Amino acid sequence: MKDIDIEFSKKFDQLNELLIKHQIKFGNYQTFPRLFYDKFKNKISTKYSVNQISLDYARYDFLLKNIKLENLSVVEYGSNLGFFCLSIVQDFNSITTGYEALGDYCKCAKIISELMDCENRTNFFNRSIKTGDIMKLENADLLIELNVLHHAGSFFDEEYVKKKSDWRNYALKRLSIIRKKYKNFFFQTGNMLNNQALFPSENSVNYIRSILEEAEWKIKKIGMVSDLSSPDLKYLPYDLEDINDIPQYKCRRDNKSNKVLYQNVKTKEYYYLKTGLANRPLWICE
Repeated sequence: MKDIDIEFSKKFDQLNELLIKHQIKFGNYQTFPRLFYDKFKNKISTKYSVNQISLDYARYDFLLKNIKLENLSVVEYGSNLGFFCLSIVQDFNSITTGYEALGDYCKCAKIISELMDCENRTNFFNRSIKTGDIMKLENADLLIELNVLHHAGSFFDEEYVKKKSDWRNYALKRLSIIRKKYKNFFFQTGNMLNNQALFPSENSVNYIRSILEEAEWKIKKIGMVSDLSSPDLKYLPYDLEDINDIPQYKCRRDNKSNKVLYQNVKTKEYYYLKTGLANRPLWICE
């Protein structure tokens, strides 16, 4: 076996060891870039599987349709396995940087970038981005922050969010600082902090819209999964003038099935899904 093949095999062994090492919060959260998975799926450990509703491809497709990514510099807070950074690097002539608080997953992202032969166009750093860090970081054309903000007070910026009533003012402050730093913003947040609802899930569109607009972001597109009965969940794009047409969902964990029960507020239809996440709108802002 050639030395290059031996080194390649060692990297996959290391990747698989990290992927299945332990079960942690935010673990088993993300899938792999399409071309990487299609090419190497037989080498990825079958012991690694996504515990969440797998919406990475759907969110990435929504991003592709609503922002021209060619030649953009991209930063992601909470990059996990690096799906978005690596997908963008693979598909476009872009430079990406990911920040990830989980050390093992940051290592995974670096290994995947090497296996994809794109480590010269992407960097991953093992750190959580606190509000005080933002202005010290590099500028970029696009910031991606997906499902990070609602964890403030639990995993970072604990000094600012000591109780759930602190969260809205904190979110406004953080999003205002981000607005000064980045040209475009791809954003999503949940509504639960330490098992307490920060705002009702069925009010998420108008609630988050008000914070983004107060932070002086211009909302370009809103994405929402419109058909929860489909095995292939997709985000439909909405403009601000169509905001009242966006489906909104009440969500709660069903103790009998241990699945998340979604109810469409308008149609009153019920859906059972593996986890939450499908009720959270996507935001593209500039």
